[in-house]
Amino acid sequence: MRRKPLPDNIKQILVVDDDKGTAELFTEMLQVSGYQVSVCFDGQQAIDYLKETRPDVIVMDMIMPVHSGMDLLNHLQQNYSSSSNGEEKPIPVVVVSSRGLPLDIKKAIQAGANFYLTKPVSFLDLKQAVENALELSIT
Repeated sequence: MRRKPLPDNIKQILVVDDDKGTAELFTEMLQVSGYQVSVCFDGQQAIDYLKETRPDVIVMDMIMPVHSGMDLLNHLQQNYSSSSNGEEKPIPVVVVSSRGLPLDIKKAIQAGANFYLTKPVSFLDLKQAVENALELSIT
């Protein structure tokens, strides 16, 4: 799948969530904030997407079929961390999950998530987390 290059000032966000309603809601929230948004509905689709496109930030769920959020975080660590890709910085990740126990959050952060929000998430919280994640990608 071939995509047109985006202007440098438009940031690309990848939303990964198996719930179509949630994915649509996050897409709308992020588009209103001026971002270009692509959607994948499971971890495997995201892995396939990443073979061709490098988003500026990934917003993802943890509970998904085919490959879970933890599987995707592990894939990102192995293939897109600064130690595995040489010069490029890791892709910042915002997890948005219904799992909000401290152990769940700790595991996700240890696996490479930069921010962790629990569902339901407000527009302002999601927007702020994405903005913070974008700061990581440029510093």
